[in-house]
Amino acid sequence: MVATMAYLTLIALSIAAAATPAAATTYTNYTVGGAAGWLFNKSTITCSANYSSWAANQTFDLGDYLS
Repeated sequence: MVATMAYLTLIALSIAAAATPAAATTYTNYTVGGAAGWLFNKSTITCSANYSSWAANQTFDLGDYLS
């Protein structure tokens, strides 16, 4: 009888765990260069931001967007 109750409890917990939705993964949309944006000035041949410096201060995860 005790073994049957333990078995039924295990089955109930397994069903509950399988029915629980997984935690949603959040993704981040980054504007490359921050507020300066992703721009190149053809007249002065300069970029609007130091992209290497900007990227060094970011932490990207799989699924993030760069715009």
